[in-house]
Amino acid sequence: MNDLRSRGDAATGTLVVRPTPRVRANEPLAIHAILRLVDGRVLVRSAAERRLAAMVFIRHGARRRMLAFRIADDHAHMVVACSRAEAGELCAGLKTALGRRLAHGSSFDSTRYVAIADQRHLMNAIRYVLRQEARHGLELDPCHDGSSLPDLVGLRVAGSRCAADLAVLAPRLRPAELWSHCGMPDLREVQPMFSQIGEAAAAACPLPDLAGRSAATVAAKRAAVQVAQHHVPPSALCAQLEVSARTLRRLRSERHDPHLARAIALQLKLRTALASSAALDSARAAAALEIAKAPPYEGARLASREAER
Repeated sequence: MNDLRSRGDAATGTLVVRPTPRVRANEPLAIHAILRLVDGRVLVRSAAERRLAAMVFIRHGARRRMLAFRIADDHAHMVVACSRAEAGELCAGLKTALGRRLAHGSSFDSTRYVAIADQRHLMNAIRYVLRQEARHGLELDPCHDGSSLPDLVGLRVAGSRCAADLAVLAPRLRPAELWSHCGMPDLREVQPMFSQIGEAAAAACPLPDLAGRSAATVAAKRAAVQVAQHHVPPSALCAQLEVSARTLRRLRSERHDPHLARAIALQLKLRTALASSAALDSARAAAALEIAKAPPYEGARLASREAER
């Protein structure tokens, strides 16, 4: 049978079987595409827009074996295992969908395409795409809501096809290695803070927010209740998930998606770890400022005290 079997669909637990991609003569192994607006304006303006754009990439990219994507400030990168013509069709659809959903007030520039000739180039391109913010010295999206990285490590359920295709076509790029390569924190010992349960639930889907009553929104709230119900008072949980006490009781009694609940729990850990790191950096910066302002001898004493911490 001329099929490649993936690790499975993280959202449903079922085996995903997809046809083996046939590479024609003189066709590249994959395509690296770069999208930007014609006037260079910012592509996404908020975390909600970033998650909305990510969902567009996931839905369209699944049709053409998208292996990685990353949205930076004024452009986006994508690696897709298909022909140049198929990549052109994919990017045309992406531009239309992004323009409609994000309402930039601008149009997209011509897409830049880079042919990926061999396996080493493919692996390097994927690493390059996922580290876009670090390359540009940006910290707009530390949680990687606008990239495919969460799909590779179970922090999001929508992009399981991307994770499965990457496992087949670039098996040496292990998710844990990519997580570390992108400078992400170790989550194994993190004790989550539940003040961001709403953001975590939206990011795990992904959804712009938890407003409305769509099937995806209700599923996210249902799973979030299961994650947080023993840690957050009912009144506070109602406020964070934007539901009434009656709705909270109903959500608690309904069957939830365990894969989505796990993704939400991991999103909470990620946000807790990043918040702790940011607080530590802020404290260090404040201490350095205190030392700089102090008289010479006092500054030396403060520096010594800070070094002992």
